[in-house]
Amino acid sequence: MAPYQLNFNRSLGFAVTFLLILLAAYRLNDEIKSTKNLIVTQSRSTYGQRDVSNTQTSSKYSTVKKCISREHPLKSNYTAPFLHPSQWMDGNGDIYSGMWWQSIASMLQTNYSKLGFLEAVSFKSFQNNKRVVQTVDWLDVNVEHLSKYAKYFSGSEVEEDRVAELIYGYTERTKCPEVYDVQSAISSTIAILPLRVSSLEKKNQVRLIQLQLTATLASLWAAGFPRALVVGVSHNESIVVRESFDLLEEHLAIQFMDLKYIQIDTTDMKLVPKVALARFQEIIMQPNKPQDTPINRTELTEWIGKDNISKWKYVYFTEPDLILHIRPEAIPSLSLELEKGHIINAHRLQPLPHIQQFSHILEGINSSHPNKALKIRNKVLPNAASFGSIHSLNPSSGDVCCDQGKFYPSHIDNPTSPAIKRKGCWLWEFCGFGPNTNHSDWNAIVKNHELLVMHPFLSLEQGTRIPVVHHGQRVCTARRDGTICSNLDSNTNKARE
Repeated sequence: MAPYQLNFNRSLGFAVTFLLILLAAYRLNDEIKSTKNLIVTQSRSTYGQRDVSNTQTSSKYSTVKKCISREHPLKSNYTAPFLHPSQWMDGNGDIYSGMWWQSIASMLQTNYSKLGFLEAVSFKSFQNNKRVVQTVDWLDVNVEHLSKYAKYFSGSEVEEDRVAELIYGYTERTKCPEVYDVQSAISSTIAILPLRVSSLEKKNQVRLIQLQLTATLASLWAAGFPRALVVGVSHNESIVVRESFDLLEEHLAIQFMDLKYIQIDTTDMKLVPKVALARFQEIIMQPNKPQDTPINRTELTEWIGKDNISKWKYVYFTEPDLILHIRPEAIPSLSLELEKGHIINAHRLQPLPHIQQFSHILEGINSSHPNKALKIRNKVLPNAASFGSIHSLNPSSGDVCCDQGKFYPSHIDNPTSPAIKRKGCWLWEFCGFGPNTNHSDWNAIVKNHELLVMHPFLSLEQGTRIPVVHHGQRVCTARRDGTICSNLDSNTNKARE
């Protein structure tokens, strides 16, 4: 073959290849434009109303997940049964769950500006409104309390990373919510989340605070709450909130939720719940005051959004570390209770350090890092005997867990009242955990966890899937046979009217 023919063939081959590359790039560009147009359209209709100025996207935990939310009617005509106050309000802290849901009219009856400690925003509300209700079925309304679990594992990067995975794993699983065709109080509820971040120095701890806030917001988003306000008192909170809002980008592109961060100037830095609720009361009352000004109107819009103030009838208050679970079929019953002026108080469930969440990590470090493996084993409950018997429940499958009333199995001498906590132990659930635990000493394990050994462990399939117990030392009967819980007292409904 002549040299010029060889060069011509090569040139022709290069030209064809170049043309094919250009064609592929052109098609790819069209696909990218189409995808961007779709995302922009979604963002304008849903995501665009959130307030995240100067946000930088964080991809550390981000994953792409296509999801289609299916809207369908409720599965059954379900009426949620409620406990009689005498069956759960015992003055032993059982009443505290870190959240409440009540009407704005009811909330305005409490003067939050005069409170002196964090938990008072709940206790004072309940004192002013005697009609505080809890469901018989724990799965109708409950919250998972995350911060104690996260703090327990602080100081170890391996353990902190695992806790971060567990919390964000829940957030990722919420991306495909079941949208139920039901008119409820949720659509006219503003959620308020007070947040305090005292320092940004310990990066891992700040990351866990941010992930807990994200999970809490994701649970409200999954339940269908239209607006959530995160209230802080310093620049630290604004940093954490921006990161949290970033991680919810894909959620907000699927389903609308208006997110807003509000920073209040105050010297009362430690009592953010009190400061947030007191300011909300002032804002909500401003339209009725003669000194109303355009500046007041601007702040009013920051709190309630662009909707008319009359749209909002209820307030959902929650600490920023509580994942909310609501059985969709129970929403009409809950809405009716709110319309009557009652306060909804969820069952507070506490995740426990358990080897199930760390077994795969131990397999990987048993030989390479035996000291780290031993430390983890000594810090968690074993998968043995009653500690290894965990009821995994899923409300979507019809599972229930019926409250047993004032029955506290850990208090063997007097099971009608909670067991007395050991000295120096703040939360009864964590009384048996400590640095001196030996995972190979079964006698010591049972003795250390004598308050837990009588309690059945639950695991919420739609939650973190970490074993949990009731913060109030109560127990429930788990059932998967399709039957529902019933009132334990025939006068339950009459007593609340």
